[in-house]
Amino acid sequence: MSIAGLYATAQDYLRFAQMLANGGELDGVRILSPSSVKLMTSNLLPQGVPMHFLQSFVGVGYGMNVAIVLDPSHADFNGGPIGAGTFFWGGVHGTWFWVDPVNDIVVVGMIQQVDPGNPVTGRPYAAPDIRAISRSIIYGALVDPLL
Repeated sequence: MSIAGLYATAQDYLRFAQMLANGGELDGVRILSPSSVKLMTSNLLPQGVPMHFLQSFVGVGYGMNVAIVLDPSHADFNGGPIGAGTFFWGGVHGTWFWVDPVNDIVVVGMIQQVDPGNPVTGRPYAAPDIRAISRSIIYGALVDPLL
């Protein structure tokens, strides 16, 4: 699967996301230092500067190559609930991942779609928003959500 220039399998992408969720460790092996993961998943934008494409991501900050949910009550750009501190990113051709450390959730989604759209970048969805649908289904399935 191509992820905007990165080639990986769904399994490898999931292992990468799980490593980030584990604070830089996977299968008992330290891959990134905890401070590196903290830097990646902390908002590095100056106070008052929104994450922005053609429109702002309200309630969302940006770390090192991932977006971070700062205010779940406003971070509904992909529909449905999402936990504070969740970090995520999506690829240009329909890949996405998100990690919710509060609810201990790691999700990788991969479809291959030319211009799948993303309203915050000004590209309307050509089909139903599978990212939002998957998030709603996953959070709806939690027995005891910590949101």
